[in-house]
Formats: sequence, C-alpha cells, structure tokens
Amino acid sequence: MKCPYCGHPESKVIDSRPADENASIRRRRECLSCAKRFTTYETVESLPMVVVKKDGSRQSFDRRKVLGGMIRACEKRPVPLAELEKIAEEMRQIAGIQVEVLSADLSTMEGALAVAERVGSPERPIGLLVNNAGFGLGQDFVGGSLNRELQGLNTMVRAVLITCHAAADAMTRRGYGGILNVASMTALTAQGSYSAHKAWVKTFTEGLAARLEGTGVTVTAVCPGLVHTEFHERSNVDSTQWPDVAFSSPNVVARAAIDGVRRGAVIVTPTLRYRAAAAILRLAPRSLIRRFAGPGLSGRGE
Repeated sequence: MKCPYCGHPESKVIDSRPADENASIRRRRECLSCAKRFTTYETVESLPMVVVKKDGSRQSFDRRKVLGGMIRACEKRPVPLAELEKIAEEMRQIAGIQVEVLSADLSTMEGALAVAERVGSPERPIGLLVNNAGFGLGQDFVGGSLNRELQGLNTMVRAVLITCHAAADAMTRRGYGGILNVASMTALTAQGSYSAHKAWVKTFTEGLAARLEGTGVTVTAVCPGLVHTEFHERSNVDSTQWPDVAFSSPNVVARAAIDGVRRGAVIVTPTLRYRAAAAILRLAPRSLIRRFAGPGLSGRGE
C-alpha cells in the first residue's frame, strides 16, 4: 500500500479490526520507509448504485453531489428542522444510509456543547466532522450590532473550537477520522470580522493538523472564494458586483474539499483561479491588502 506521506510503495499492517458494523476492515499500516502510520479500509466491491431521476433518466449515484446539496441547503444560514428532516429523508432514500438530525444553535454555548457531545460519543462514532456553520454579518463593524458580532464570533470560532476538541479526542482514541473546517479566501484579506474569523479557522486548522499528524486523524481547511449560494443575498450584499466567472459551484467546492480530506491535505483552495489569487495575496504587502482587499471588497464597507 502506497504511503500517503512519502509515496513509498510498501507498508506493513500493525492492526486490523472490523469497522462500519462489519461492512469493512480497518487496517493501521506503517510505512517501511518513513515509519509514519496511516489507515486504510477494505470493503466488498459492489455494483454501482444508479439513481432514477424524476424525468425517468438514470445516472450513477455520486455521494459528492449529495454533500454538495447539503452545503447548498445549509451554508451560511439557519436551516429549519423540517428542512433538515427533508434532506435527511432524501439521503436515506437516495444513498441508502442512516441519517441522524441534530438541530442546534451553534451561536450558543448550549448548542455547541450538544453537538460536541454527539461528535464525541464512543458508542456512535463520527468518521468525518464538517464545520460549515456561518453567515455574513450583513453590517458594518462601526455602528453595527454588538450582539450580531458576538453571534458571528461564537458560531464561526467558538463552536469550531468546541466541536474540534470533542472530535479530535474521540478520533485519536480510536486511531482514525477526519475534520473538515470551512474557512474562506477572505482569511487572506482584511475585510473585517468575517475575515478575522476565517483567518482563525485556517490557522487553527493548521496547528491542529500538525498536532494530530501520525495519529490517523486528518484535519483540513477548505478556503473557497465566491460560491453560487444564497450567502450574499442573506448578507444584504449585491452579488452582481462580481462577474459570474468569479463564482464556483457548490459541487466543485464540495468535491475539492472531500478529495482534500482523502489526500490528507491541510489547506485546500478549490479552482486554479483562486489558488492563483491566494498566491498573490500571500506575497502582496499587507499595506496593499488593506487598500485593495479591505472592507470595500466585501460590498458592505465593513
């Protein structure tokens, strides 16, 4: 088995045990070259699942499309419990998987701790934690609502810290798992509170990934640019100020994020366009960033 760290083609199995209710075999391996450990899974090959659409056409089932749908439905906005139940039922029918709905307000300590308790449950282990909750503040910092600022801070920073703490502890105990934190290209800019929150997510993810290296647990931050969702509309920002070519589809972002988790990548920036933009922002003097990628770039002047 090829080592994901150094690429050496040979490794040895140091532990094997059933996983996913005996549907697969989890193996801990050690690279014979760099001695780092990683986890692989063996499953029975099955016939491809075919989805019959409403118009009668058929296409291969793609779990990444399901994830993309979840991101479109839940990204940057409060989602009613009824909507979550509807999505869960669609996933049960389409993917044939078990889906559990836990409704919680992550801007509150009670909500964040409720999710953390579920994430850390040893009886019902979570294989991948995705921290995607967030929203545009929709206001200027100066003269804006302090409560709104604290809601954003608690949702996009405190809740990420709390859930990652629970997940990291539970996953390292069993030797496998993944954490995917949704940051943003704005982490490299100076657009105000939202940029600061996403910069924290990015830096925190890098530090946690370094801490968990070799444990079988991966930590990834995805840093998308503009995405075709309702984010700007709900933030009272006119999205038409940017050309359509600047936007990525949610499916593209979801696919890049999941591929990054599978590769063990720490930072993922979807699309070549935004990877180039990120490189420029990292090299540019901060004085230029503040001038050209500061509050005015958000469309609200924050």
